Amino acid sequence: MLVIKPSSLGDIIHGLQIVESIRAQSPQLHVTWVVEAAFKAVVEACSTVDAVIVFERKGGVAAFVRLLKKIRSQKYDTVLDLQGLARSGLMASAARAEQKIGRFDAREGAGLFYHKKVPLPVAKDSHAVEILAKFLPALGLKEEVVSSLRFDFPDLANDELLASLKGAVLVFPESRRAEKEWPSFAEFIQSAAQKYPDRTFAWCASERSVELCPSAENISNLAGKTDLRQVIALIQEASAVVANDSGPVHIAAAVGTPVLGLYGPTPPALYGPYPLDKPTHLTIHSDDGNMRSITVDQVLAALDGLCRL
Repeated sequence: MLVIKPSSLGDIIHGLQIVESIRAQSPQLHVTWVVEAAFKAVVEACSTVDAVIVFERKGGVAAFVRLLKKIRSQKYDTVLDLQGLARSGLMASAARAEQKIGRFDAREGAGLFYHKKVPLPVAKDSHAVEILAKFLPALGLKEEVVSSLRFDFPDLANDELLASLKGAVLVFPESRRAEKEWPSFAEFIQSAAQKYPDRTFAWCASERSVELCPSAENISNLAGKTDLRQVIALIQEASAVVANDSGPVHIAAAVGTPVLGLYGPTPPALYGPYPLDKPTHLTIHSDDGNMRSITVDQVLAALDGLCRL
């Protein structure tokens, strides 16, 4: 099977969950995944994927032609286009396969390259995973989603930083969109560190947030110090994750780490940690859609509940 899902991080995690669900019913399946270079290490480390083809997004037309030739050089039984855009449709078109399946809501003409389109769920407010789960019956399988994933990074086995933060509470104060970022993360982590002096907290962010992290003995400032592989490894060994609507929420949910997601302009029903009804998957949604309306006390209370589970 060839799976086309080049980006983004959260969407890739959801796609991996679907492929793992397919594997649960077809254990002999061999999976090749087309992914952007930025997420290559993530997909390679997931046990549900056997081979990776890299999409060099910034490589221009020449790189894209090389990609199509690489796809064309192998033969597949089935192609799944989980992306549903022009580029992914062209990738599906290039593949030699008996069956090409894509999304019913594919855009930019991508749907022209499929043999079959999966229907959307009846409910309009369906979660992203529930939408992708429709690929299962299209393959003649039960629509049963396996939510557990595992990522293996053998070269990080002796990483001292990761070892020192095993069991920590990880805080991710950033998101891809500014309006999805809760502005009170610094106050929250400082209060949480004081409330739980025996717990270790980690401020997981890029260099732009390095100076926002409060100073405390049980707070580790990791801003700008970790790559994506290390972040995933940290999440797998964490006691809890607190984050905005962003990739870390979905990674935590997929690997079984308790998670608290903060939401404002985006609804948790569509973008929350999957499955939404799992006791260790908590969310706080601002009533007015503004992240500033979420209080530190609200998040502290939810973390307290998470730590008691």
